[in-house]
Amino acid sequence: MTKQNIPYQLYTTNGSKVVINNQTGEKFYTVKGCSQKCSIPTAEIYRRLRKLSKESSLKVRVNTSTGVQPLIVIPEKVVESYFMSIGKETVGPDGTNQSSELVHQTFISDDGIEVIINNETGESFCSVRGYARLSGITEGAVSKRVNKLFKVVSSNEVISAEIQTVGGIKVVSLISEIIIAEWITKDNPTVAALMLKAGIRLYLYGVAGYKVKVVTPEVKSNNSDVHSALKTLENEITQIQGENKELENKNKELESKNSQLHSELSQLTQQQVSKPAVEVLQSAIKPIESPLQNYIPIVLFMEPLLKIRLNEQARLNMASIAAGHREDIEYAMMTTSQVMGYFKQGTEQGIFPKANAIKRNQVMAMLGWELIKTNGKYYYRYPKFVVVK
Repeated sequence: MTKQNIPYQLYTTNGSKVVINNQTGEKFYTVKGCSQKCSIPTAEIYRRLRKLSKESSLKVRVNTSTGVQPLIVIPEKVVESYFMSIGKETVGPDGTNQSSELVHQTFISDDGIEVIINNETGESFCSVRGYARLSGITEGAVSKRVNKLFKVVSSNEVISAEIQTVGGIKVVSLISEIIIAEWITKDNPTVAALMLKAGIRLYLYGVAGYKVKVVTPEVKSNNSDVHSALKTLENEITQIQGENKELENKNKELESKNSQLHSELSQLTQQQVSKPAVEVLQSAIKPIESPLQNYIPIVLFMEPLLKIRLNEQARLNMASIAAGHREDIEYAMMTTSQVMGYFKQGTEQGIFPKANAIKRNQVMAMLGWELIKTNGKYYYRYPKFVVVK
């Protein structure tokens, strides 16, 4: 296999080794890159990869500066959803986890349904086996769904985590509340109805002003403690309801003011504000002739940098409107020198080769920016007013 037809390319970004599939745009980390990003020893990463599913890593041939090499790569989602979380734990010199307790705690109901609770965030999950018992469908069918979803959904919907099992601590896939709500209505309508009823009660309690508290199984109270807690809660309800009402009124005022600012900014056009003469240099944007995949690394690098500039200008514009100075609002603009500096940074980091002015103009146009000339100087301008949500 020649270098030209291998889609995987090794780059260095923010000090970490990453691999980009130039055909699909997918991003992966090498084991060393994952170690650098998450502050986890490579030995610990290899140990955990052996416990994870096959989809959690790939062995591919990668173009590197020294030639084509076979490397183990880890999808970006696995790094973000799993390895970043364990990177916050204490890891000993020998690469073993020295954390005193697991973040995700396992509970099993009388019906054998395995439920996992995140002790830090309060989020609840089902294991594959737990959802199978809950829904009444086979464990194999649930496992196939999870493996498929792990490739396409956001990291907070299907995650991998360490939990305590009968056979010891293992890394398993966890199904989030969002996915359970989506699946259970079709898999087991009876159970779905019970869940909906319980959820409606909690929701209406909140609307009524009650603070709903979750008591973890480790601190279950006896009857006398429960009665005492309920009595205390009754004494606090009036005060809580009054505070909630006051907060609701203040929130409505803020929402109304914020909505008005958003509306004014969104409706502004270039004709409403006096600006210097601007010449849009459309002829400077040449058609893309080289393969499109050559632009992918540049676009992925530039897009977050340009978003920072857009958000800065959006905040300035909203502040101007709030102060009554509509004449001060501006489109987001950057000098050509600033943009050239970003491109130079990407080239020096080895993310993409040096780009000439034609390619810079093409990439900026792909991201929605136009090249303009005003007062004898050249700028890139984003020709829309952006609102900070």
